[in-house]
Amino acid sequence: MTTTSQDLKTAAREQLASIDADQAQSMPALFAEQFVTRMPPLDRAGFQQFGQAFYAAFPDLRHSVEHQVQESETVVNRLLVRGTHRGDFQGIPATGRTVEVAAITIQRFADGKIVEMDLLFDSLGLLQQLGAVPAPT
Repeated sequence: MTTTSQDLKTAAREQLASIDADQAQSMPALFAEQFVTRMPPLDRAGFQQFGQAFYAAFPDLRHSVEHQVQESETVVNRLLVRGTHRGDFQGIPATGRTVEVAAITIQRFADGKIVEMDLLFDSLGLLQQLGAVPAPT
């Protein structure tokens, strides 16, 4: 399958929109069977559970793609992730607070599916917004 740079960028945006729309239920169809992520180190099923835990805590969670760069089969996405804390998150009871977290994904595609991904996000900023960690003064 030959894809253009724009095709992969569009695929990355569409996959995020699909995951947001069904709260990570579509992940198995979008990620290759041999999918792995190194940050956190998980396989496809583990990463789906990771995603579903976020949607359980932040049911209105949405990814906004701020910028994309593509080289060969790899797409880098700079994201802004927003959601309202309505459920338990890592032992933190729902606060009702709206959070906004910066994230970066590095995704390698094969045959239109993601086969490898690294995820970096501002977990400290998330915990500060939830009031679990004091913000700097």
